[in-house]
Amino acid sequence: MVDRGHSTGPSTVPPRPGVGNSDMPKDQGGPPPERGGASPHRGSRDPDRAAYVGAVTASTTPPFILPSVSRVALVAGGFAFAVAGSSIWGEPALGSPASGSQIAVAILSGLLLIVGVIGVSRSRRATAPASRLWRWGIGLVMTGLIAHVVGSTLGLLGPALPDGPGAVIAIVAVPAWILAHLAYIGTTLVGLAIRRSGAFSRALTILLIACTPLLLVGVPGGLALESIAGSGVSSSVAWLATEGQFGLGWLLVGLAGMRSRRG
Repeated sequence: MVDRGHSTGPSTVPPRPGVGNSDMPKDQGGPPPERGGASPHRGSRDPDRAAYVGAVTASTTPPFILPSVSRVALVAGGFAFAVAGSSIWGEPALGSPASGSQIAVAILSGLLLIVGVIGVSRSRRATAPASRLWRWGIGLVMTGLIAHVVGSTLGLLGPALPDGPGAVIAIVAVPAWILAHLAYIGTTLVGLAIRRSGAFSRALTILLIACTPLLLVGVPGGLALESIAGSGVSSSVAWLATEGQFGLGWLLVGLAGMRSRRG
């Protein structure tokens, strides 16, 4: 008779997978594991894990920071762009001092916004998506702003020239003014491209996305209101749908860069 309690030979019990030669009984208690091997810590069911993932994501996402020159250029340029198209100038005749001042402000606003948009295009947070939509948006905004500066400059020079050259300048300025509207389309594309990156607030993102729809609805709406509410209301609605909302949108982008910088 063999004393199994003091045997020094090899065990006759076949090994269990994963536990070697242990004779420990299997744990029969507790609920059976979920089918498919699902872990209680996987997915979004665990609030602690979700909070941890969110904190890690926030800590690894670069902040939206703009250089000081770009921030100031966006704020000043957006304000000047809105002012240049407002009704505070009245309806000055071409070549008058008031008209020259208005066009000069428009040129300055375009140059400032070009500097600011270049800074936005180089922001780490803003370029995080690196999507084709983002590149198209920035490209269209830059094209529109350059066309805006060219058209405004031609509009400033035209009245100062004799009738012949002035007429030619006026004709050449028409395509530039048309191309200037690409900045509105580009702003909408920028808002669509950046909507998930968190670089801008939701309200600002919506304003950027609505840039083109506001243009397409507000300008005809303003013209339709002229016979009903008068030219004052009509021009105000048209301004809100064009220079007003465009200047406000990029001004707020500059302010967003300032807040991120301070934070």
